[in-house]
Amino acid sequence: MVKKKYIFGLVMIISAVFFLVGCGSKTVNESKIKSDLSGTDIISYTDESGNPQQLTITELTIDKRQTYKDKKEDIIYCTVHMENPYVKNTAEVILKYNYYDKGGWIIEKYEITNNFNPITPPSEIIIEKQKQRLMEKYPALEFKSVNMDASTAQVIYEVSDTNDIYDLTGQVVSEYVFNETSGKWSFLQNTENINHDYSKMLGTYVSESSENYSSDLYVTFESFTQDGFYITAYAISDVAEPVRQDICKNTFFSFNFEWENKRYIAYSPDLKTFFCEYSVWYHDYNWYTYEIHTLYIKDHIYIDDRLGHSSGLGTPITLIKQ
Repeated sequence: MVKKKYIFGLVMIISAVFFLVGCGSKTVNESKIKSDLSGTDIISYTDESGNPQQLTITELTIDKRQTYKDKKEDIIYCTVHMENPYVKNTAEVILKYNYYDKGGWIIEKYEITNNFNPITPPSEIIIEKQKQRLMEKYPALEFKSVNMDASTAQVIYEVSDTNDIYDLTGQVVSEYVFNETSGKWSFLQNTENINHDYSKMLGTYVSESSENYSSDLYVTFESFTQDGFYITAYAISDVAEPVRQDICKNTFFSFNFEWENKRYIAYSPDLKTFFCEYSVWYHDYNWYTYEIHTLYIKDHIYIDDRLGHSSGLGTPITLIKQ
């Protein structure tokens, strides 16, 4: 009887051991993997504003696995679908599980390859930052629309401006690109499609009277394009017998635009030799070289000049429209 009890007890112990080993070595299923991953930074990322964001796992698929029961090790290759209101992420994840007598199967390490896709366009914070920069150049900037595809977004603005020199209309498109690895939007570039209407500038301007000069300068803006003006210019000496000296006739001068003090200054590199050089007849019957080298178009039009005589480097000449 004792022997039977001994054999029965031994069988129960052996059965219990096999039961425990069998249960312990059972590999993890998709439900446990999903639960385990929810406690790691796989579901976390940082957005373009530097704020931490969380993702929710919506689907998990085991693609392949290699289980080493003797090592109590399970290597799992899976595809994890995650999302929040802003992005989706289809991540390729490699998990290494180790089995512990106390604790069971635990993730030892993992590798992740992210593939984010945007759901919404760039955040208001990143858009507003770029908008403020644009408004330094175009104070009347107005938001129009946002276009977005799989990896780019375009924020479209209407711009307008008017002053004594021109009327400005057009669009500025701020382009953003989405990083599939980090899940962040970043600014790429601005594309400007701007039209300047200079028709109010057309006409003839004459130099403001100055005691430094004995001639009057006449500049006529004949016509304009988006690249510059066609200009006719001549000088008339203010002596006993006035003499007209032609400087240029319907000649094209291109200009660029630079930003200074939140106003446009239209000028041309060509204007450094603007009108070339010409001579002015003074009362003492000496010839002096007079070079106009920069034409400024700002609140008014004036010419920065240089005189070749010893009285100084010259002063700006204001041109008054006739």
